[in-house]
Amino acid sequence: MKTLGLYIHIPFCVKKCIYCDFLSFPDRFGQCEIYFKALEKEIERKSKQFKHYTVDTVFIGGGTPSSVDTLFISNIAIAIKDNFKIAKDLEFTIESNPGTLTRHKCLDYMKVGINRISIGLQSADEKILKFLGRIHTYEDYADSILAAKTAGFKNINTDLIFGIPGQSLDSFKDTLHKTVSAGITHISAYSLIPEEGTPLFDMLESGKVPYPDDGIDREMYHYACEFLEKSGFEHYEISNFAVKGCESRHNLKYWEEKEYLGLGLGASSFYDGKRIKNTTDMDTYLKGKDEYIEDIKIDKETEMKEFMMLGFRKTKGPDPADFKVKYRIDMYEKYRIDLNILRGKGLIDFKLEKGKPVGFPLTEKGLDFANEIFERFV
Repeated sequence: MKTLGLYIHIPFCVKKCIYCDFLSFPDRFGQCEIYFKALEKEIERKSKQFKHYTVDTVFIGGGTPSSVDTLFISNIAIAIKDNFKIAKDLEFTIESNPGTLTRHKCLDYMKVGINRISIGLQSADEKILKFLGRIHTYEDYADSILAAKTAGFKNINTDLIFGIPGQSLDSFKDTLHKTVSAGITHISAYSLIPEEGTPLFDMLESGKVPYPDDGIDREMYHYACEFLEKSGFEHYEISNFAVKGCESRHNLKYWEEKEYLGLGLGASSFYDGKRIKNTTDMDTYLKGKDEYIEDIKIDKETEMKEFMMLGFRKTKGPDPADFKVKYRIDMYEKYRIDLNILRGKGLIDFKLEKGKPVGFPLTEKGLDFANEIFERFV
């Protein structure tokens, strides 16, 4: 039986942060009911293609899923279980933000089988939170952690951002220390990338705020890697750290080129060697027809390169055993020149068994210059 991950997109949020380029709307809560009805119909419609799959991960993202009434989330969880074959060890994640998450909501999530929660903190520095346009304080985050734990959540992620204009190394260190002290099991720490079309990008380009210093950004990243590993977190992906056994199984599907189905406005899918993306137009989506802005079949060579590129997001690198099973080709023989060049530049290492490469983990330099690795396989 093949396995499948489900991604469910909830495009509603209370307020859009200045750095956010995700598909989300702070002014369309009046469309919640009709949107979720369309989403339930899409679940029922598309599930028919996946009768021979077992769903082993579900990820409800956004937007801010915790900003909508839990009845909508509960109905989606029920629709998933009614229409798909579900694995006994299902990992079921929901994203949330402080200021919209309550103990009551957490209890409702647990009742319908959601067993992992991601809480977006970004920073414990109140000035930084205000600058980013966040709707919460650090105290709200602490309340959200308490609410999740009280409801029974044991697998909790926190999202952090570093390299923010005006953010000092000491401020980021304080955020890391407070986050670890909260007793969570997973941390995602991302370097801020200003995206064109966002208010932050315009502020930086106009000189209203200065671009962050690359050196300080790297200091923050190196400190996070060292501190979190000393605190019992495994650095398993460039930006992700987990207590052993609490890695995000859903996100690993993306990095390991496993199959997943995206449901909801603008959601992306990968299955049967195809990359598909739902329409991003709300009015079109609400009509209840499957309309895509991308629907392409990927040839084998492209898929193998994507396997390598995505695999190098993991600190241990792409899995040669999985590659051979999937493509019936030895990874090292296929990409000998590229891998040797990357090793020569000190970006990856070779894990050897009987003199043969059986793994290609990233070096510390490779973590800093990962884009150079990715470019080898574009």
